[in-house]
Amino acid sequence: MNLLDKVFRGSERIGFVPTVLCVIVWLVFGAIGVRVAGASLWPTRNWAYVIVIVIASIIGFGGLVSLWLIAAHVRYLSRGYRVRRVIGNKWLYEERGSERRIPYVCVVLGDGYPADCEVRVPSEASWETEVPYWAHGRRSEIKERIALCFGSDRGAHIRFVDV
Repeated sequence: MNLLDKVFRGSERIGFVPTVLCVIVWLVFGAIGVRVAGASLWPTRNWAYVIVIVIASIIGFGGLVSLWLIAAHVRYLSRGYRVRRVIGNKWLYEERGSERRIPYVCVVLGDGYPADCEVRVPSEASWETEVPYWAHGRRSEIKERIALCFGSDRGAHIRFVDV
């Protein structure tokens, strides 16, 4: 698991408001760091420029990641559902509220974003016996939501395979 995956999982674990607060702290301390570094190193202008650019780049990258984190939270809060990777090809469909989760397998078939995918879900015949009670009778709705999360509305081709 790489650092970005850990950051996203941590953000999912702590929730929306703490994530926003962490973003604000990150940006405020970054701005303070740039200001202090620039002011204290000003007599050696070349080093001051280098240090300020390095700090600003790190803070800028963190700001970009923060934007992705907040956008994911807002999307989850507005939709009421999301998909997230567990490990490798194993994913979870989740709905807000109580423990509403359905595990499934997703294999990415192409490059680019959004990429074409093959999603493996229980067949129509076995759906009612393999998924939790809250998902009974909702197979097509949940498949449509999974497809949207993988970018079917932005040109990705999502193929569902019954297992």
